[in-house]
Amino acid sequence: MSSINAGCVSNITRVETWECDHNGHWNTRFYTRAFQYASETVALLGGNGNPGAATIGSRHIRFHRELLCGDPVLVRSAAIQGGRWDGAVVHWLESDGVLSATALDMPGRANRHLPQVPEEAAASALPRGLVHEAPLAQGAAAAGRRAPLGILRPGDCDHTGALTFDELFRYVSYASYDHHVSLGYSPQFIAQTGVGRMVVEMRTTWLGQASAGMGIRSNSWLVHAQGKSFSTAHRLETLSGTPIALVELCLVAVDMQSRRATPVPDFLPAQARAGANTPENIAGSA
Repeated sequence: MSSINAGCVSNITRVETWECDHNGHWNTRFYTRAFQYASETVALLGGNGNPGAATIGSRHIRFHRELLCGDPVLVRSAAIQGGRWDGAVVHWLESDGVLSATALDMPGRANRHLPQVPEEAAASALPRGLVHEAPLAQGAAAAGRRAPLGILRPGDCDHTGALTFDELFRYVSYASYDHHVSLGYSPQFIAQTGVGRMVVEMRTTWLGQASAGMGIRSNSWLVHAQGKSFSTAHRLETLSGTPIALVELCLVAVDMQSRRATPVPDFLPAQARAGANTPENIAGSA
């Protein structure tokens, strides 16, 4: 997929060995870090202060191509002018001129120092698999799978004391892995069938913040499963129930040999139809 030659360069980095997963691909949290650095760089244009994690209220990320160790990374940023997404900031993350991922920041930090592009120029970043208007069950206090994730440390926080975007996704990766295994998508299942999974789209909505020293947990549930894709939602909060963020993931089932999408395992649609993972049902049965 070719890059869109628009916007200004807002971040450059490279894929390091220790940033890759067991498949040798760049870990999701480092894509998110590159986008957050770009977002904060945009916020600094024109001599403004850096609000850290508060550069956004919500960020929508789409993945277009996997990156490997040693790949160069460049992010370009622009503000959308006109249309439904007017004022949002779009980021294109590329390697050697080829698009790898996109992010859409809302409400964005658009100003006169950022290039303006029409909505159609940002088509690769607009929601596709996560198309509903409002974040799912944003206020839900319970969900299908609860898991304690550890303790927030000073190193998890930015200069404002807020949880950094990449550390947020470290916790999300723990929560989603635990949740997917609980659904039946275990390492044993993948080894036996050769059917893995891959995140293709995700949306994060900040609900609040927590300070270092506080415990963090997740509430996770299955949203839908049909055809070759399924989606899950993960609400992160402190152990006392203070909300931090809602993260929605859209994933595709993948044949690990061909690296092509394949129908989701039968147990996922069955559980989605049963609705056993929804916050409403858990709350109703409490």
